[in-house]
Amino acid sequence: MSTAPEPKLTQFKAIIFDVYGTLVDWETGLYAGLSPLINTILPADEVADWTRRETILAFGSVEKDLQFKHPDMLYRDVLAAAFVELAKRLESAVDGSVEMDGVRLKEEGKKFGDSIKDWPVFPDTRDALQYLAQHFALVVLSNVDHASFAHTHKALSDPTTTKSPFSLVITAQDVGAYKPSLAMYNRALADIQSKFGIEKHEVLVVAQSLFHDHVPANELGIPSVWIDRQGACAGVDVQGGQVDVEVRDVLGGMAEAVKEETKG
Repeated sequence: MSTAPEPKLTQFKAIIFDVYGTLVDWETGLYAGLSPLINTILPADEVADWTRRETILAFGSVEKDLQFKHPDMLYRDVLAAAFVELAKRLESAVDGSVEMDGVRLKEEGKKFGDSIKDWPVFPDTRDALQYLAQHFALVVLSNVDHASFAHTHKALSDPTTTKSPFSLVITAQDVGAYKPSLAMYNRALADIQSKFGIEKHEVLVVAQSLFHDHVPANELGIPSVWIDRQGACAGVDVQGGQVDVEVRDVLGGMAEAVKEETKG
């Protein structure tokens, strides 16, 4: 963690937000979709060894490889392909003694790829975003495709007015790259400057994953806030990823910090 004095949150004008893992409970959504696969392929005496953490990390390894090899693949298709590849690796691990029909496997993979719409929003997210949007230009920078994000976007918007808290949405589909590629962050900085006249030193990154967000933010010299979602395992076991401010578990804690600063 950074040993420098924490910056005042109110000194910034724009916030780049990660979505899945930070605002949306990505790991719960993934695990719900992957558990039936684990139960189908692995022998009953081995299923218990595949904890939530084991499952998420195994899937993340496959997903990361696909994103690196196919940076222009839509995220829902990455999810589908990663589901199929994980199934094959599991079958190989048990000597192929349990096999899913190829057609069924492809269908299940597509269903998994379409499950983004069902991933739950963290309970503190919507209210915190609505408050923060009063003080900052909020920018989505996400490894997702637009069609999939549309469902999440609606869930993150004001339920009464349907007003979005976001001033700008940038996805991997727009850039043709996946975080932690610096292309994603360079695109965000360029768009923030051109659309809002906000310079890099006025931009803050808020994210859960050290790997996907804080490491590239460090490389580009962008201050960052770590939303430490307790129990999350994806993207946190990496070298580097220094953060300037740590908020434990809830995005609402960041909103409260801004409230305190504005009182002063």
